[in-house]
Amino acid sequence: MPSMTLARLVAALCWFMIFTVNSPPVTFAGEPAVRPGPEKLAQILSSFERYAESSMKQWEVPGMAISIVEEGKIIYKKGFGVKTAGGSEPVTENTVFQIGSTSKAFTGALMAILVDDKKAGWNDRVIDHLPWFRLYDPWVTREFTVADLLAHRSGLPGYAGDAQAALGFTRSQIEKSVQFIKPVSSFRSEYAYQNSLYLIAAEIPGKYWGMSFEEAVQQKIFKPLAMTSSSATAKDFSEAADVTSLHNRVKDKITPCAIDKIAFNCYTLGPAGGINSNVIDMSKWLMLHLNEGTHAGKQVISKQSMAHLLTPKTFMGGGPESDFLFYCQGWIFKNSSPYPLYWHNGDTTYCHSMVAFVPKARLGIVVLTNLGGMNQLPEILAETFYEMYFGKPFRDLSTQAREACDKARPQPPKAPENPGSPLDLISYAGKYRNDIYGVLSIEEKDGQLSSFLAQKPENHIALKHWDRDTFRATDNETDAGFFLTFQFDSGGKAKNVTISELNRDGCGVFEKIEN
Repeated sequence: MPSMTLARLVAALCWFMIFTVNSPPVTFAGEPAVRPGPEKLAQILSSFERYAESSMKQWEVPGMAISIVEEGKIIYKKGFGVKTAGGSEPVTENTVFQIGSTSKAFTGALMAILVDDKKAGWNDRVIDHLPWFRLYDPWVTREFTVADLLAHRSGLPGYAGDAQAALGFTRSQIEKSVQFIKPVSSFRSEYAYQNSLYLIAAEIPGKYWGMSFEEAVQQKIFKPLAMTSSSATAKDFSEAADVTSLHNRVKDKITPCAIDKIAFNCYTLGPAGGINSNVIDMSKWLMLHLNEGTHAGKQVISKQSMAHLLTPKTFMGGGPESDFLFYCQGWIFKNSSPYPLYWHNGDTTYCHSMVAFVPKARLGIVVLTNLGGMNQLPEILAETFYEMYFGKPFRDLSTQAREACDKARPQPPKAPENPGSPLDLISYAGKYRNDIYGVLSIEEKDGQLSSFLAQKPENHIALKHWDRDTFRATDNETDAGFFLTFQFDSGGKAKNVTISELNRDGCGVFEKIEN
């Protein structure tokens, strides 16, 4: 977050005190919402659709689906483009996508149902429900509450330990690994996005109901809301009758990817990002929130618990020059004008999504796309519709964002012109250990180094010399790659190796344990 002027800091602190110190539940009573009449709404939807189609081309998105709800009804639903780039089968409003981190709100809802059942409380200590729970700091472990699990205020580095999912670690291994990750800020002092803590959050309902997350979300949410096309497993995604292909950018070309373990990493992180759905089902999910927890006349989640889920907990940023953002419990609060907006986006690397709603106007939108990564189309369209609906001056957000995104697109690292010579390659060989990732083996054979983790011994990665004691591991299909940098002691023996891709959260250093 950029540095703040004193005025912005004071304003931010005022908002922070309102929403976290006093922490009243949110309410939506007051003057009736200002909304466009039928003729004006038809014009807005027509203009919005044209803009969605043109923006979709800008972002090279193969397929997309959008639904909009107002006053308890779906007022717009449409599929755009194709399920597979280069194909002809169209996306429909029934096409299933991966919804990524918009799944977090479902985990929050499961916890709300458990609280309604009086099996847990938001201020309960996590260790009183999960005695095995540990963080790096013993005091934080003792004080960490159920609400803290969902609020991104743990003090851990952002996305801590997430790489484990791609390396074949189990959900349980990821949950237990947080005890080894050193905090980078004081507990509850700063916002830092987490996935692993949502896995732990899902363990609490699972303990009392005797269900996995996948079973719980099916029985407690999908079934009561008649979300018949929604699921939370890789198998269900693969076998869905109307389902999108998954895409990513390979050498600057949008390419369908194979349905394999890598594409299904999101299901290991299921409570944080593993739900599959379509815009029809997601409209039902939105209407549950707009109706304060009721569906078809039944109170699925109490009004009190719904209010807790939507009450800001952690200040994310903003100030007089921009809207304030706060993280709630699986939702983000934005103090937009004329009415506050709740939203969450999601990305699985292969699909990108956005869900947003305005309680005061009983209005919501879902945008699902089949391209992940640097695709901002869902967020742009949700914001654009909000501005159109409430009569704000038009802004071409898509063009602005696309230009900024193109400028910010990471470039492949440039090899040094005069690289330092490596030591004898056998000097780097041996076994290295990390508390989170286990044992890394570096092998030398026929003048070539390779590496593999004990977790995935079949996955040998060739290492090419880069500069002095740094080697690069490269994916031949893309420009992606990561670096291994070795450090030596005063006696000239290797003492550790740092893997750049695993060290974004400070967890990528492996200590030498044997030659």
